[in-house]
Amino acid sequence: MKKALSILGIIVAALVVWWAVSANKTDNGAENNNQNQNQNQQDSLPAAGEDVPNTHTITYNGTAFSPSQLTVKTGDTVNFVNNSSRSFWPASGPHPQHTNYPEFDPKQGIATGEHWSFTFTKVGSWPFHDHLNATVFGRIVVE
Repeated sequence: MKKALSILGIIVAALVVWWAVSANKTDNGAENNNQNQNQNQQDSLPAAGEDVPNTHTITYNGTAFSPSQLTVKTGDTVNFVNNSSRSFWPASGPHPQHTNYPEFDPKQGIATGEHWSFTFTKVGSWPFHDHLNATVFGRIVVE
């Protein structure tokens, strides 16, 4: 019986040592992973003097865009939110070709309560409209 208890004690001690070593490796791995994540975040931060891209919101209520004119910087994103009771389709001018800035076009209607975002990469003054109700217009100026 004493021999069995001694063996059991050795096994328990070995398990405790194994657990302590494993936990230390996991903690070090998490620490290294956190260091890597922090480094990646620092690498993606803009350098001093660089503009940080912003996100702007334009809402649509069925009869107007608000704001109807917006000035943004290159790389900024505009989020078009549908607060109307029907779908809308924000797209660049002219209607119906959308050729002034062809990428600025979701190619489909945006349902009530939904949104569509577009990142502006071209400098210029970009008129837009609701393709489903071409009497509602707006303008995005990209600097």
